[in-house]
Amino acid sequence: MEDSILCCANAQSMKFYFNEDEYGILPEDIKKALKVAAVTYCSDAGGTLVFSFDAQHKLHLQAIDPIDEIGSDLLIRRMQRNMGELFEQLETFAAEYAKLKTEQKK
Repeated sequence: MEDSILCCANAQSMKFYFNEDEYGILPEDIKKALKVAAVTYCSDAGGTLVFSFDAQHKLHLQAIDPIDEIGSDLLIRRMQRNMGELFEQLETFAAEYAKLKTEQKK
């Protein structure tokens, strides 16, 4: 399984994308929290921020072309610290949801 994008935001185009096809069942307040975090990051650091799950359902935040690499890393670490509980819940959700989808295919 390759990485699955949860959401992303881009500073230049001022757009936010949420993967409704895969994760549309998440509650609206979680979608909103992710949007606020991604858009805030992009307004502060520039570039693109991508939230994705790897094959083991671990959530990754990837900065692409930020204006300031060091500032970008600090912003991501702060976000991981402040939103750690939500990120852990999202990883649990992704693992359980993948399991459910696999069972439904059988």
